[in-house]
Amino acid sequence: MPGEAMVVDLGLAITGLVALLVGADQLVEAARAVARRIGVSELVVGLTITSIGTSLPELATSTSAALQSGGEADEAAGLAMGNLVGSNLFLLAALLGGAALVRAVPVDTDALRRDGTAVSLATATVIAMCLDGTIGRLDAAILLAGFVAYLGVLLRDERARRNHPETPVVFEGPAVTTGEALRIVLGLVAVLVGAHYAVERGVSLAVAWGVPGTVLGLWMGIGTSLPELVVTLQAARRGATELSLGNALGSSIANFTLCLGFAAAASPLGIAPATLWFDAPFLVAATAIALALMAENRELSRTNGGVLLVLFSLYLFLRTTGMGVA
Repeated sequence: MPGEAMVVDLGLAITGLVALLVGADQLVEAARAVARRIGVSELVVGLTITSIGTSLPELATSTSAALQSGGEADEAAGLAMGNLVGSNLFLLAALLGGAALVRAVPVDTDALRRDGTAVSLATATVIAMCLDGTIGRLDAAILLAGFVAYLGVLLRDERARRNHPETPVVFEGPAVTTGEALRIVLGLVAVLVGAHYAVERGVSLAVAWGVPGTVLGLWMGIGTSLPELVVTLQAARRGATELSLGNALGSSIANFTLCLGFAAAASPLGIAPATLWFDAPFLVAATAIALALMAENRELSRTNGGVLLVLFSLYLFLRTTGMGVA
């Protein structure tokens, strides 16, 4: 690839990523305002509105990559899987670890049982689906059904909370203002357009530089997780620990059900061998360690946060340098 064309591709990829982040931010802030107005709890806002909204970059990026994939374990398919695996590792290790370093994150036992189980099931299901080398449309239907079922459980629990006599009365007014609707629409447009350019030019750069699609997807997963990082760290600084924990767990669930489900429904994804024998063990370890620390201590302490950050740093170093992967 000529140098000038490579510079153009790099510029468009970065511009697309920025559009993704800005668009997702507008969507999330507008949706959170609507949720607060109708009286939805902070934890449910984190698990649904915020987590789904901040997962839109991953959804758009992975679906766009899947559409460019030929159904084989090619660079585009690697980018799609690398994006989601990298994002979930970042969420469960780096993001939760960083939030715990800012402020210890207390854990609600009932919420951990529900959401921790959902994260574990989603992770185990995706790994099992990868064993035959392809995540197809039937797999996609199962993942999307799982996401709908999880939302159903959340809505059931939220209905029970709102029927509790101590639940405050909500403001009775318009659910969505004109300004919020405009922000949602423009944010969605920015996410979709940004994802297209980030993926298209990103794949072109990966081929030109000889970088595996999964590694490029990993770094894009970190990049597209910046909305979750900002929301979670801000929530931790402000003491809104339910929101920070709910956002991290909810986004992890959304990535492996909603996002991967949409991507595989758009086009079957071929799975690279390294995804199974290298990425999957780290993903299982991050999930198990994070949930075990929360279950044992009823919180994530600063020490726990440090452990999770070390685990993610080790994975990032080994995966990027190719040590133990080649």
